[in-house]
Amino acid sequence: MAAYDEFERRLGERMAALLRRIDENRLREALERGETFDLPDLTEREWFYREVAWHFWEVRASVQALREIPAYLRYFPKYKTWTKHGITAGRYLRYHVERYLEENYILQLRVKAFLDWLAGRLTGAGQQDDADRVATIKKKFVAVMKQHAKTRGMHVHRERYSDEWLWWIGAAELAGRDDPHLATFADHLCGLVRAVWRRRIRENNTAVELRLDVVFAEIGPLIFPDWGDVRQIT
Repeated sequence: MAAYDEFERRLGERMAALLRRIDENRLREALERGETFDLPDLTEREWFYREVAWHFWEVRASVQALREIPAYLRYFPKYKTWTKHGITAGRYLRYHVERYLEENYILQLRVKAFLDWLAGRLTGAGQQDDADRVATIKKKFVAVMKQHAKTRGMHVHRERYSDEWLWWIGAAELAGRDDPHLATFADHLCGLVRAVWRRRIRENNTAVELRLDVVFAEIGPLIFPDWGDVRQIT
């Protein structure tokens, strides 16, 4: 994600400049005492970037979670303590599938919140045309993400996610408690379904990251100097 990565790099530089002004001893003391740490006096521009960072870190956390889940699904670690607590390969798979779908939905909410905040700042700065542009960016992002969810089966509902193959795995694991053959079948089926979900997730991640790249290519020039020709927030 070229634009997303560039946005992250530029924001990181500005946060690094801010952090270098912080007294580490005072920060450590505040943490040890459970006290609120007072930031050094910030310029209006520094406060702005701090707010940008607050919203971007939320988006970034979701992006990282989406990228990590395929790694968790590479295999099922068979820990003895997990067996004692009833964590089977099927339950492990279901947990991460549901976690992925939830995080996919959370990412959409966080991007929308970021864009809503940015549009509000632009409106407050008297840049209504740019604010309207951000609102259009959000509208397109929401529409594309809904289409991705529909075409890729990445739906998030109010109730627990349901998948036929996850149901069969659960049924086979239940039956396999008293039948070694069915227990082996359950493990084999789980491995096949896990591979399918890893592929689906990787493909969905690619689509999501492409859309995020478009979003950050559009808003980057509004936030950082020398990015492009679009006016900065004044």
